[in-house]
Amino acid sequence: MTVIRLQDIKKLNDEELGLAIENCFDYAPETSPIDRLAILQEAQIYSRELERRDDIFIAKRDLWLEIIVIGLITLELVLGLYQERDQSKSAAQEQSVLKSMQENSEATTKVLVTLEGTTEKVNEGIQSELELNYAPAVDIEVDKQTDGFILRNTGRTTFYLWGFEGDHDGATFYKTPKAITPGDIARVIFPRFFDAMANIPATYKSGLPIRFFIKNELGVQYVTGGWVNGVHEKDRISMDINGKYVTTSALWGSAQ
Repeated sequence: MTVIRLQDIKKLNDEELGLAIENCFDYAPETSPIDRLAILQEAQIYSRELERRDDIFIAKRDLWLEIIVIGLITLELVLGLYQERDQSKSAAQEQSVLKSMQENSEATTKVLVTLEGTTEKVNEGIQSELELNYAPAVDIEVDKQTDGFILRNTGRTTFYLWGFEGDHDGATFYKTPKAITPGDIARVIFPRFFDAMANIPATYKSGLPIRFFIKNELGVQYVTGGWVNGVHEKDRISMDINGKYVTTSALWGSAQ
């Protein structure tokens, strides 16, 4: 009877172990009962070796599967941490961008407010300069030949004579204003005013007011005038104008 050693069984591969089991089952029926039992036990040893190898394979497979699962879980955790970190960075960057945009917006608002103030000042300066450039300059003289007055434009721009008023006689307005260019004159015939002056007592020293309603080329309303004083000389009155003025006025509304 052949002696089987354990190291010899371990050297056999799976196919050789299968053949050994088949040989045992083929040879067993031809032997005596005692030898048959020994042969069957030998086949059982081979079968257990195959089972042991299967168990080792399954154990190794399960171990590797567990290692792979643990690796995947670990990878998922690592990826989650990286993703969370990236999200934190993105949130911080987004917050920084929003803060920067807010600061830029506030700075832009301040600049716009400053520009608005500067623009208003520039516009006011331009408006003031325009008003100054277009402010009428007028000289008024008594026109004894026509019983009226002469308005002379001593300024740099044209102005328009719209009407006149003397004392409490009531204002007179033209349907079409008279344009007076620089250096030019306009005559205003006003006999009623001269009649009123002739009726003033010789002792009356205050004189009578005279007013003329004019507009510059920008449409700004002005009132120019003065006080007409008369001195009785025999059968005539010598008149001159004192306190001449030119000013913007809202008197037009009450005069018209």
